[in-house]
Formats: sequence, C-alpha cells, structure tokens
Amino acid sequence: MVTKETVHGDICAVLQISAVRTRASLRASKSPSLPQPPPPAPVPADDDEVSLPAPPDVSLSTPTDVPSLTPVAPPDPYTSTPAPDTLRPVQGSAIFEDFEMQTLWDRAVSLDPIYRASHAAVHRGDRSLPTELDHKVQMPDCSFDERGALCCRNAVWVPDHEPLRTALIQRTHDSYITGHPGRDATLAILARGYFWPQQYLTVRQFVRNCAVCNRSKVTRQQGRGLLRPLPVPDRFHSEIAIDFMTELPAENDGDPRFLMVISDRLLHSVTLEAMTTMDAEACAKVFVNSHWRFHGFPAALTSDRGSNWTGRFWRRLCHLVGIEQRLSTAFHPQTDGATERWNQEVLAVLRAFISYSQTDWPQLLPCVQLALANRDSARTGMSAFYLTHGYHLDPIQQVHSQASPATKDPQARANAFVSRLYEGQEIAKAAMVTAQQIMEGQANRKRRPAEQLRVGDRVWLNLRNVTTPQLKKKLAWTQAKYRVTKVIAPDVYELDVPSSIHNRFFVDILRRDPGDPLPSQVTDDAQPPPMSDGLLPDDEAPMYAVERILRAGSWKGTRGMLVKWAGYKEPSWTYRANLTLTDAFRDFIKKYGEGDDVGEAGTGGYTGSTGKKRKGRAIPLLQSVELQSLEIAGDDADDPGEGG
Repeated sequence: MVTKETVHGDICAVLQISAVRTRASLRASKSPSLPQPPPPAPVPADDDEVSLPAPPDVSLSTPTDVPSLTPVAPPDPYTSTPAPDTLRPVQGSAIFEDFEMQTLWDRAVSLDPIYRASHAAVHRGDRSLPTELDHKVQMPDCSFDERGALCCRNAVWVPDHEPLRTALIQRTHDSYITGHPGRDATLAILARGYFWPQQYLTVRQFVRNCAVCNRSKVTRQQGRGLLRPLPVPDRFHSEIAIDFMTELPAENDGDPRFLMVISDRLLHSVTLEAMTTMDAEACAKVFVNSHWRFHGFPAALTSDRGSNWTGRFWRRLCHLVGIEQRLSTAFHPQTDGATERWNQEVLAVLRAFISYSQTDWPQLLPCVQLALANRDSARTGMSAFYLTHGYHLDPIQQVHSQASPATKDPQARANAFVSRLYEGQEIAKAAMVTAQQIMEGQANRKRRPAEQLRVGDRVWLNLRNVTTPQLKKKLAWTQAKYRVTKVIAPDVYELDVPSSIHNRFFVDILRRDPGDPLPSQVTDDAQPPPMSDGLLPDDEAPMYAVERILRAGSWKGTRGMLVKWAGYKEPSWTYRANLTLTDAFRDFIKKYGEGDDVGEAGTGGYTGSTGKKRKGRAIPLLQSVELQSLEIAGDDADDPGEGG
C-alpha cells in the first residue's frame, strides 16, 4: 500500500524532474546539437495505485548542466539587427497600382543597401541615421505609413534606382494634369508625394533635356553673344555698306521703285541712287557711276544676303577688284545696322518734302543727300561735308567783308586747309573708336557671353523668323533642333537646316542642347544618327529608318511621299522611289492605294488659318532626306535606336 507521505514525496520529485527537463529543453533549443530528453511518462488515472518513474540521473541536475534561473535580458534595440522581414512593406501591401511601377519599386528596394539601412535605423528607433549614409535628413522627420513604406516628412522615400526615379519624374512632368511645368514647378509637384536626397538635381537634369519643353516654350534668358563691332576703317571711303529700300511709289511702269543707300562707315555719309531694278548687273553699273568714279573701289563692303549680293556675278566682281564681302548672318540685321539707321533718316527727310502723290521722291534725293551730309555727327561733332571740304555749308547766305590780301597768305591758307582735312580724318577715327566702345558697353549690359559651340553639337534654333508648315504661327513650335556643321566665327555657325533658308546663324538665336538626359528618360525627338552614312559603296546619302508613310503627293516636280522617320518628331518629304522596297510603303499602298494625293487627313499642303494655301514658302523644320539606298525596311523603325 502507498501511504500519503510517500505519494507526496514522489509528487515533489516528479515536479522537480519536470522543471529540470524544461530547462534542459530550453538549452537544447539554443544548441540544436544537444540531445533532447525523452518526454515524461504519463501518469495513470487510477486513484489507488500510482506507478512512479525511475528517479532521474543525478548528473542532469549538477550546477554545470542546469542553466541558471536568472531572467534573460531582452536584446538591445540600438545594437541588434532586425529580421529581414522588417525591411519590406507590410505583407500583401503595394506602393503603386501600376504593375510596372511596382516592379521598379521592388527591384529598387532590393538594389539599394543605403535605403535598407535607413529603413532599419528608423525601424529600430535609432536617435539618428547612420553617419556613413551622408544624408541631410534628421530622424524626427522619418516615419512609416500604413503600407510600411519609409517616409520623410510624409513623402515616400524613393530608393536610389535611376529607372524608378526617372519614371516618377516623367509621369509627373508629362501628365495632362501638370502640363509640362518648369523646373521649380515640377519639383514642387513631385515633392508632395516623393522624396530622395538631392531630388532637385535629378529634376533639373530631366527638365532641361525635355524635348517638348525645349521646342514649345519661350526662353526667358538674356541674349547670348557679346557685341563685336566691325574694325575701324583706315581712311574715308575704304569701307562701305549697301542696302535697299523697296516698293517705293512710282507714277509710271518704267519709273524707279527701288532706292540704293550707300553709307561710308568712317565718314558717316550717305549716297542715294534711285533704281528701276535690283539685279546684280544694274547694281554694279550704278555703283560704278555713283561711287567708284569719285572714290575708287572700297576695301570692304557690308550687305545683307539678298540674291543680288550672293549671286555669282557680284561675287566674281568683288573677287576681281579685290573687295572683301561682309554678308550679314540670317536674321541678324545688326551686322549692317548703320545702313538700317540711315534708311530711317532718309525716309524722315523725304516725308518732310514729298508731295501728296509721293511719286516725286527720286527728284528729292540730291537735296536729301546734301542735307544729311551737312548735319553734325554725334560721334565726331563735325559734318561729313566739313570733313571732306574743309568748310561748312551755310543754309543762310551772309555778306562777308573783303579781307586785305596782306592779312591772308595763300600758302598759309593752303596749309590750314590740308591740316583741317587730315585732322578731320584722324578725329573721325578716334571718335569712331570711342563710339564703338560706348555702344559695346551699353549693348552688353543686356547680353551674356556665349559658350563655344563645336562641329557636331546639337543646338535649338529660334524659329521666330521662320515660316513653319504648322497651321497657326501662334501655336507652332518656337524652336527646332539641328546640328552644327561648321564654325564660321566665334559667334556665327552653320547648321544642317533645310536648303530653303540660309544656313548661317548668329549665336543669339541658338541654344546648345544639353545632351545629358537621364538614362531612362523618354523623348519623342531623339534624332538618332543614320543607319549608314556613306559607308557602303553605293551610298551617296545617309540612310534613315522609316516609321510610317503619312501621305503621297507631288514634290519637287515628281512623285514624293511625306515620311515619319523613326526617332524624329517632324516628318519630311522624300522621293517615292526611295521607299518602294520598304514595309511602310507596302502598308501605305494597301491602305490608300496608288493615288498621287492620298494619305492621312491633315497632312496635305501647308495651309493657314483660313484653310487656303499659305503665301510664300513654308520652311519644313527638318531637312528632307533623299535616300539613295533602298535597303531600309519598315520593321527597323520599331526600334529608334537602330536608325534615324
């Protein structure tokens, strides 16, 4: 029989054994190599007899094997590393609804150790971010949102992954809700929901390389290119400038309608000649009769780029007689600005004396020329008439006393006359230098130095003086991108513009394309280089990839097609024969047929706001590509990086 005392002692022994085994199992969980003790035997439910297990081995309860009962301290939150799960948002949550953006986010988190370290520091509750992260961010500004994403000042902290950050800027800047805002506005809108260190630098780089903004917005910067005056002439009549005033009234068909204005740059005088035509041969005859027979041929001649001055006849004439031609650049009248100023003065005097019919202006030209020559120049303080004759022309005749011959020596009078002429020329040169320095200082106050452009640079050309093929000038592009082909002067460059306009431009209407877009930035006018550039034996012109054909019609007297080139925003015309072997040509014929005036609506001739043909020549924004090789297929146009 088992007594009550024996049962009580056995129960205490069993409880002690259970406690020892429990502590042993805890130690085994920390050291998996330790053997696990067997579970205790079940106690029978019989109330009369209790079968007790064998007493435990004494070695299990020795101080070296039994762990201490002292409570274990919790891990230090400032030194321990959280589990990897704490570096990710809450399971099942997403940052973006768009699958592509979410994929970029997941990849960015996995590739940015700095973001993960910052996330861990905020999760642990550190007092500050690790100093090695070099972030200008303070810990009180950091938190987590309900999705588990790290935030800074309630804006989601974006990991350092260029495709993700560029996609966020692109969708913010190009959205119809924002409408291509400027640099500061884009940054303000983006910063409402997203943050990353030095965010403004990425936004600045993106906006300055946005092709849509560059071609559609008006620049607010000061004009580029400091004033560079022409050199001071050595003598009178050595450097002249010529310009024309056109469409003047005439009474009969054979009467003069044009006025040639010849100005002397040093003497500050003007010669006026009425003409019935402006062709080069007529200009040469009038120039010989009005200028050469009195002063000889000049050393330099400044003019605009009219066809009479750029033609072969006038160029050959200047070459034979040794005249240096100084032609102004396109849309830069400041080159011969003095002649433009003379035109205003001539018209002002003519208005003062012309009749009501206005047809007697040719008879008034001698009076106008003499009146202007008799005016004192603001530059020299003397008139051109006095500098060349040695005396003033008095409009009011006075009675002069007869001086005795003894008081006026003829030799002394001759010496004084020659001295006045010589001094007058030197005074004019010194005054011109002073006037140019003052003018240069005043003009450069509103200008800034222009950077040096090199051959091959992409530049944005201001189109304010160009007629574009778009419907309304008010809504047309303001700038178009071209390539520098030649450096003419420090501030004059040649561009690969269409042949319908002159290709030399002053730097004040040019702006260099930064050419440093973000690697993942999407642009609609990349203008890639040609697929081949004369490398093949039969190639006489570069080959470009065809994206699609817009229209078929007459072009340069033959059959042509309007083509949208891969990677180029603006379409241009080319010969139909260049496209017959392309997939784009076959698709176009299948859709529109073989007609000579078929294609997409709105891509026909250049029209104005009234729907009629626009007067004058409309300049296409891109050069027409004349392909000589027919190996371009429409399939190549799917990848803009493979062609141009």
